[in-house]
Amino acid sequence: MKNEIPLNPDLSEDFFYIAMGNRPKEEVKEWFDKPFITSVYNGNNKEILKYNVYCLDDGLKDSPTCHADFVSFEEAEKTAHEILENIG
Repeated sequence: MKNEIPLNPDLSEDFFYIAMGNRPKEEVKEWFDKPFITSVYNGNNKEILKYNVYCLDDGLKDSPTCHADFVSFEEAEKTAHEILENIG
């Protein structure tokens, strides 16, 4: 069975803006090399426009890497699983 990929995980408010060297060790331990998906809504938060696949990895030093964005959740989830397979 495949690992479940987190959708819209509860992240610290500044998760997307902290350099790797400044991150709390607990946060790095919890999220390093673990892809997750976020939903991007239209302006009134009623319709999902796309899904972004992120991973806190060595791709960027000051934020998690956005590996791709998709219109369908299934495509985003497939890509997140591919990232996990390439890591392991």
